[in-house]
Amino acid sequence: MTILSILLHFLLWSLQSCALSVPTSHDPTLDLSPYPGVVGTHESDFLLRKRQSSSDILIALYARGLNAEARKAAGIEAFHWGIHITPEGALKSEKTTSLFHVINQEENIKLFQYEKRTINPFRQRVIFARVKVGTLPATVSVDKVDELLSQVQAPSKLENPGDSCVTWAVCGIKKLQENGIIENFDTAGFADKVLEYGEQQTRALDDDEPEFEADEFDIGNYDAKEGKIIRQESVPCKRAGEPCINPNPKEKETEPAVEKPEDAELIAVAKEKSKENFDGLLEEFNYGSVVKQDKLYGELNARLPEFSAPRVERIAGFASKLGEGALAIGGLVLYGKAVADVFASEDASVLDKAAVVTSILPGIGCAVQLADDEQKGQVDVTHTALCFTEDALLVSGFWEIALVMQVGEEISNWIQAENERSKFWDGDLLAQKGAEGWLQNVKRLINHIKGDEFFVNATSQFATYQILTLYQASQLTGDLHATAKTNPQGIEADIHAHVQPELKRQICSVISDSKRQLQAKLEGIALNHTAKLEREFKNQFLDDWLKAATTPKPIFGITLPDFESNTKLIHEQVEKARNSPLQLYEKEVKAAIREVIERLPTPAPCQCDQGKKGGKCEFGGCQSTKPEGHPQDAGGRIYTANVQSIEVAKRLRLTDTCQALFAKCQGGEAGRALFCTPGK
Repeated sequence: MTILSILLHFLLWSLQSCALSVPTSHDPTLDLSPYPGVVGTHESDFLLRKRQSSSDILIALYARGLNAEARKAAGIEAFHWGIHITPEGALKSEKTTSLFHVINQEENIKLFQYEKRTINPFRQRVIFARVKVGTLPATVSVDKVDELLSQVQAPSKLENPGDSCVTWAVCGIKKLQENGIIENFDTAGFADKVLEYGEQQTRALDDDEPEFEADEFDIGNYDAKEGKIIRQESVPCKRAGEPCINPNPKEKETEPAVEKPEDAELIAVAKEKSKENFDGLLEEFNYGSVVKQDKLYGELNARLPEFSAPRVERIAGFASKLGEGALAIGGLVLYGKAVADVFASEDASVLDKAAVVTSILPGIGCAVQLADDEQKGQVDVTHTALCFTEDALLVSGFWEIALVMQVGEEISNWIQAENERSKFWDGDLLAQKGAEGWLQNVKRLINHIKGDEFFVNATSQFATYQILTLYQASQLTGDLHATAKTNPQGIEADIHAHVQPELKRQICSVISDSKRQLQAKLEGIALNHTAKLEREFKNQFLDDWLKAATTPKPIFGITLPDFESNTKLIHEQVEKARNSPLQLYEKEVKAAIREVIERLPTPAPCQCDQGKKGGKCEFGGCQSTKPEGHPQDAGGRIYTANVQSIEVAKRLRLTDTCQALFAKCQGGEAGRALFCTPGK
């Protein structure tokens, strides 16, 4: 996970025909084209390519959360620099801008690494200024820019304490100049001009009575000839005739990370609180054995960063929403709302991501297995090591139905004992016997699904889903505690009380929904295995049938060949059967899987007391429905009601503890099924 995400947006600087100076000569040995074989050394060719392009190159300045005094002390590093390449005509709802930057490495915050990603700047809340420095030549692709900028040496404050996003950006500009993508110009005073513009823009945005009207999406133009930035009339980043205003305020883009003096301290707080909370949640959800060994936490920390925004970005985002002014108005309840917002976002859960399914969940399975083995004193060192290796992850935590196809003893005996060979030429009998033999295999499959071994495996899978959810919740808790460090003194101690109820509600909601995810996964495994068994059964059964039908038996010691017409007929019958699929019994297989899911126990923290006799209730996932044919499911829970809102929960007179567990489904159209187990 990236600890300090410092986004250095590398500035690409292209030509603008009416405003930028053009060099009068170039080194004739220098290929100005970014691609071999594309000639562009002639001045008019360079300008023509520039005019044909439709992508603006912008410097983007991002706030670092510093006040005016701190910005002055930071000097040239008062803002985070980034490069945007944004296509003309890009709509405010589209994610089409390319962002180039460097970020701090997790292992050492004084080292940086390069990163390029696609963003929508209209949904980024910490952009304070943008400056257009040119237009991307039509012959130059964004991938080519990415290739060149990735070659620029990343800053290292260990080697040079003065290195920063600004120095890296200047080196990047020179790299692009060397490759003929932007005009040559003196970069010595360029950074100072950008800094001055950014400071003016920031003051205009912050002041109640600014010297000029400003908008965070304003775009200034850099005039290389005059060496100054020309401020444009304040029109909110008008592109394609549309003002760049976020049509959906709840939909935000991940903010680029910015380095601040206290970032290391914030990350330390976040990590400490995350680990504390993770251990506490594991104990609460009955995974205490996992707490005693840290293998799991280390594996998750190593594998999950690529699926979420860098940590400093998340903390900065919370700090922006939970600033002192906001807390004064909304109170600490805003921390609970922040939890709900995170879990309601599209990126809240990584359970749907394929890479998580094939890499991270098996790793959790390994850790849980290791913890259980340690508790029993049965640790197999060799197996444990293999479980955590990269190659073994795909199989260690997952399994398939270990059920081998059988033609069936009864069918085999019938084929071998049948003396009237003419029956083998009967197509209807062939279909009947094939269906009977296949049905026996399906029954074995369904019995296996309903058996103890399959249930134990499903329980293990459900445990991995739960633990990943607890890990994500603990990371969020750590981030919120770190956010408190940026707020008034004394606020941190109160966070737990305001976060915990919402956190528990959302954890239980995700765990309920994950049952449906697991059900879909198991259905896929079972149905794929059914199809595989069907192919294997049909091939072997028909091979045996054909052999019996075409092997003449001796009569009085003399073996006579079959008539050619009979042989042709049986081959046609068998070929027809090969091309006719057998029934896969999908409904029956899914019903068996559903029973397994219904039998999975719900964690105790996600159950609530209801009724005088001590009955227990719980909410199902947003896709859960009333059990077919009977209100009671395979786990003994009785379907009680469909709850769409907290108002419905109150009308049903649910206890306060039950109401506290209700989480509204996204969109509000679907409700959560309420299941209860009667008390005694």
